[in-house]
Amino acid sequence: MKMERVEETLERIRLEAERAPGGVLAFDGDGTLWSGDVGDDLFLALLEHGDIRPEAHAALERLATAHGFEKSLPARELAHQLFAAFEAGRIPEKDIYEMVAWLFAGWRVDAVRAFAKDVVARHAVKQRIHPESRRVVEWARGQGIPC
Repeated sequence: MKMERVEETLERIRLEAERAPGGVLAFDGDGTLWSGDVGDDLFLALLEHGDIRPEAHAALERLATAHGFEKSLPARELAHQLFAAFEAGRIPEKDIYEMVAWLFAGWRVDAVRAFAKDVVARHAVKQRIHPESRRVVEWARGQGIPC
């Protein structure tokens, strides 16, 4: 992969914005805007918190069965084992990140939102933002390009 200086990236964006005005600049967050994976941060914080509801436990058991795991474990232990299997390449990313989403089954939307905001703050995601990405976002916003 060819690495590009920030100035080169900004020039490419500027030229594209002139050619096709009215666009937006979209980013992938994890690994692009910041280091680390906030989905993993959220998942691990939920396991630490321990509030996996019965609705989610049943789904965990179905996922475990589909991938050949023992399903009669407590929810937190089962979720840990499934995640470890994902990290070892034995469970597809799609399945594991769906699991992370439905582990919040039974939670109120405002409670999930508050929990996620707390995780982002406690895991200092703001300090993990790549300086180069910050420059691109700030420049684009200064040019009136929505991000």
